[in-house]
Amino acid sequence: MTLTGHVAQVRLMAYSLNGRNLALSSSHFIMCIRDTRTGEEITMVPMSGYNDYILAIAFVWGDTCIAVCSSDGVVRVQDIFTGRDVLNWFCDETKRIVCASFSPDSTLVASGSESGTICVWKTDTGERTLVLRGPINKVTGIAFSFNGRLVVAFSSIIRVWNSHTGLAIGEYVTTYMIKSLAISPDGKVMAAGGTYTDMIEIWDLDIPARASALQNTGVALSLAFSLDGSRVSAISGNHIRFWNCRTKQKAGTLLHGHSGTIHSVAYSPDQSYIASASSDHTIRIWDTRGSRIGAKPLLKPSRITCVAVSRDNTFIVSGSFDGSVCVWNAQSGELKLRPLLGHKCSVGSVAISSNGRLIASGSDPEYDQGTLQSDDHHPIRLWNALTGEEMDELRERIDGDVKELAFSPDASQLASVLVVRPLWLHKEATIHVWNLKRRTSSVFRAINDASTLPSITFSTDGRLLVGAIDTIGQVHIWQTHSSQPFSWPLDENFRFLRFSQDGRRLVTGTDSGMLRISDINSGGLLVSVHLGLFTYTFDRVACSPNGRFIAHISTGETKSAQKIEIWDAAAPSVITTVCVNLNVHWGRGAAFATAGHSIILGGKNKIMVWQVEAVRSLAAGPLCNPLSQLLRTGLSEDGWLKGPSGELLLWVPPEYHEYVQLPPCTLMISKHRVVITADANGVIHNGDNWTSCWR
Repeated sequence: MTLTGHVAQVRLMAYSLNGRNLALSSSHFIMCIRDTRTGEEITMVPMSGYNDYILAIAFVWGDTCIAVCSSDGVVRVQDIFTGRDVLNWFCDETKRIVCASFSPDSTLVASGSESGTICVWKTDTGERTLVLRGPINKVTGIAFSFNGRLVVAFSSIIRVWNSHTGLAIGEYVTTYMIKSLAISPDGKVMAAGGTYTDMIEIWDLDIPARASALQNTGVALSLAFSLDGSRVSAISGNHIRFWNCRTKQKAGTLLHGHSGTIHSVAYSPDQSYIASASSDHTIRIWDTRGSRIGAKPLLKPSRITCVAVSRDNTFIVSGSFDGSVCVWNAQSGELKLRPLLGHKCSVGSVAISSNGRLIASGSDPEYDQGTLQSDDHHPIRLWNALTGEEMDELRERIDGDVKELAFSPDASQLASVLVVRPLWLHKEATIHVWNLKRRTSSVFRAINDASTLPSITFSTDGRLLVGAIDTIGQVHIWQTHSSQPFSWPLDENFRFLRFSQDGRRLVTGTDSGMLRISDINSGGLLVSVHLGLFTYTFDRVACSPNGRFIAHISTGETKSAQKIEIWDAAAPSVITTVCVNLNVHWGRGAAFATAGHSIILGGKNKIMVWQVEAVRSLAAGPLCNPLSQLLRTGLSEDGWLKGPSGELLLWVPPEYHEYVQLPPCTLMISKHRVVITADANGVIHNGDNWTSCWR
């Protein structure tokens, strides 16, 4: 199972005692709790943030609460449903905690301070049961045995105590600083891995002087024994390896799949599964008995940044802020393929070839405080749309954010717009055209001061490429076979452009908010519509392939104020406006289906498919129809849907507002859905138990 949708880096994980849930934490806050069987997020209320680093987390109190120990010396027990503290205490008055660990049954928590003192506490009462002295002045790590009877503190020295009596059991000296440590379930064998060594040392606790070594491939980030104690697993780099404790030989299959370094791991209570969190912003759940990844996940959209729809309208591709690319069935909303993973940063654009066989995705490079983190960055990736297999990686000649991608009609070429990270208000942008057979690219246009978001598109016969990239918004047209200019540039401060389906017309949006349809050969103006849009909003405009319908996502002061505005070029004076809780803040979040009858919208945590004619028809209906009212004005802040005389018809709790689905929205891919329907007379079908519509 692969879990995506995590914006912050996952630093800690913890399984619930029943193994059904997995808590994820960044350095400063609990991110979410996910179902290990489906991958779905199950928490509705966010946990509080922490000023200092979170050192350890665990489920407690019958899996109803999360216990968190942070470096400021505070242990907090928070209700997972309300997010409120139900218990907290100081485990160190100096507020200098450097490490902490919970016992496997979550009944105890041990903390280690800078002074080398280890304290053991009961998680149900906050009562301190033991005060122990560490091996040296500073403890770097703490671990419990599987049965919780032993507590171990380590640095370059290992000291073992009985966690109930405080009796010292043994001390072991190494020649390195220890990074990870594990004790077998029977409490007889201990394994430790060093910070700067590939060796894993194994001790028989009954014979402390005898130690054996395993030659690992890389530093062991985490170690764990199997339930029978016969195998030990080691996490190194981006893979998991198993060792036979008796023969000291490799055992089982190497588990690998992450594209980045693994930072955190958690083992299920029965040790059958390992959850690993990587710098690639994904979580993978592995079956420790083989190389299989766990059950098929039920993934839902998260932080959508761009969407595209296949020409036959059978599938939708979305890119996310976490770097994942997902392929969805356009009819059922189910995930069609496993998530396409490889990008380490936000996906800025996705594109689908006209034959539906290729997917292209482009991302930002990975930066940290302005420094490029990897020289091996491939911002553009090609995927097999049928299998999800990665076909190729295209490296641009300069590092920058990929903001637009477009396939030529025969899928032999791919055009990309690359924008270099801004320095104050200055941007550099280039249009590249890739020959996908030779894997070579040509620079069609470069600009040193791109003040607007560039846009590109091919003509339907593939002969021409259009790009609006100029500082003053000029539209430039090139011949794709020669990269030479084709006749005229258009000087109208354009910010948006698309070819019509027949390739004869060019649909453009200007800086002043005018949307125009021009003849591609003569440049003559055919249609002109004033949309009244701001320049920067053209990245959320979609145009139907025949150029008739134009849709724009506008952002109001609140989520409920977000609207879709639809123009019909055949009747430019008619504007259809409907309210949506899409929560779009950036990126290309709108795309028309090829037939032009549907519009695909991508928001923060959902994808919606709206039938254009149904939207226009319902929005034009009388206000006495509650669905027409709801479509035009949205839910009120108090959540009440009212009739024409102000009568109360239906109340929707605030936490459900963003999941409301109305009839013109034929598909909503989301974590939840609240479906509201009405008959021909406008009577809402809510029934006696209307909350049953929550899915």
